[in-house]
Amino acid sequence: ESIALYREGLRIHAACEERLRAAELTISELGRRTGAAEQEPA
Repeated sequence: ESIALYREGLRIHAACEERLRAAELTISELGRRTGAAEQEPA
């Protein structure tokens, strides 16, 4: 049972890491868009 719980924990951790990477990519992409908009001549 403890091995099954450990494996489930690893699976959840991997899923969280993937979501975190996706969120970081989204945030950096939004930052680039905002930065580009600020640099455009008004």
